[in-house]
Amino acid sequence: MKTNVHTLRHLILKKSAAILLTAGLVFSLCACSGGDTDNSLTPAERKESIARAKSEQKIHDAIIKMLGFDIDDSYIEEIEMASDVTTDSYGKVMILIKSGKEDDLFNFLLSKFNNYENITAENIPRYSEHQYAEDLRQMTNIRHFVIFETGKSAKSKDINIYMARKGMYNYLFIFG
Repeated sequence: MKTNVHTLRHLILKKSAAILLTAGLVFSLCACSGGDTDNSLTPAERKESIARAKSEQKIHDAIIKMLGFDIDDSYIEEIEMASDVTTDSYGKVMILIKSGKEDDLFNFLLSKFNNYENITAENIPRYSEHQYAEDLRQMTNIRHFVIFETGKSAKSKDINIYMARKGMYNYLFIFG
């Protein structure tokens, strides 16, 4: 009889411990979900976040228009674009590449363009003295891809893609 009481008490303790552990796990998971993060943003922050998302989508649309494909966000730390006022120009894009993604992005571009050349800063055209071109001229390890596309005001236009390094940062420039 003593073993049955001991077994019953042991069974009750095991079930109680299991219930407590399960409850603790459920409560910790609920606490981690935290609900909707947009509720923590002020209206101004929410508006800025929406504007940034729209701007980034416009840049991605321009990249697709220039290159025929997009550069995945998994490669991008920061992205910005400057537009040209000329009618047959797409604009200029500068991408700060995520750390550790340089080789993957280079191999991706190489698979798309099949060829590149290593160049020096002296080989970079002026691009109307644009700031991105000036920034690019200050960089090293410059790899250049180029594609040609039929233009509206000219028979063809070139789209130049550059990967370059400045200090510990890697950049991708697209001039279209």
